[in-house]
Amino acid sequence: MKSKNLKLILSTFIVALVLFTSCKNNDAIIDVPNNTTKSAAVEKSMEALKTHFNQDGALNDTNNPIGNILFDFCFEFVYPVTLSYNNGTEVIVQNFNELTEVLVNMTDALFIDGIAFPFDVELVENGAVVTQTINSEDEFRVLLENCSIDGDDPVVCTEEYVPVCVEIQTPNEGGSFIMEFPNMCYAEREGFTQNDLVECDNSNPSNGNYDNCFEFVYPFSIIDDGGDEIVINNKEEFETAMFSNVTFEFVFPLDVTQEINGDVQNTRTITLEKYEDLTNLLASCGENQQDCSDCSTDIDPVCVETQNEGVVEYQNACLALCDGFTPNNFVDCN
Repeated sequence: MKSKNLKLILSTFIVALVLFTSCKNNDAIIDVPNNTTKSAAVEKSMEALKTHFNQDGALNDTNNPIGNILFDFCFEFVYPVTLSYNNGTEVIVQNFNELTEVLVNMTDALFIDGIAFPFDVELVENGAVVTQTINSEDEFRVLLENCSIDGDDPVVCTEEYVPVCVEIQTPNEGGSFIMEFPNMCYAEREGFTQNDLVECDNSNPSNGNYDNCFEFVYPFSIIDDGGDEIVINNKEEFETAMFSNVTFEFVFPLDVTQEINGDVQNTRTITLEKYEDLTNLLASCGENQQDCSDCSTDIDPVCVETQNEGVVEYQNACLALCDGFTPNNFVDCN
């Protein structure tokens, strides 16, 4: 695992003591004195970003309707970035996971109020991810004013799930990814119009509701947009990884489980050997998300083989799909 884990230990008796350790080499990351500047903007941004997480470090779903930091918060730091606490202690934050540790452990007595200028951030402008250098407190303040991180956005969107998608260009030459918004209101709030919409992409779990189709078997690994391999141990860590990475790649093979006939006690394990396998599975998930009442009464039998019931025959393919099966599960009827 190339990325470092950060543990923040706050002493019961001495709140000034902050110790950071690295899982990679156990060397201390602490204390690069006199590099930071007191910054009201960084204090404000840290307080605002903290509200996007629960106390255990998991994402706060209410404050993250889109599930991506560039849209739910506005920008992300380009790491490493040097921060300082109100007691003068400085720390070099190497990645988003370490920043999350800092955020959830901040208290009224110990909090971030300084940063080393200049630093870079990533944000979305005109449908593209761009890197912006922040050279001073004034430039940082202007960034926050443009971001409206105080939650004072006058546009309030409903929770209605009618997904729309736009294509976002990445800093890599010719690179792009499809960003899904829960409904058109959220897309318009980010400055997009009907003319910007593209077909939603089912080739990535960050788009679409895969929860109703399958579950990942943990742990598995991904390659983040910085090229580091990260081990994902649970769903919360996966959501955080998707939240903080513009793009990422899975390390194959990986396993997923699917319910059979909607029975949580009756599942099958599917091993995905390559990205195409995941893409096909996600595409089938989208096909299966339909109302069974829409199925016709036509008799065109299909059969599937289940673990506990053997071969089960359905009146037609639509009814089998509504029960959670895919065409890949169909077998010859006897």
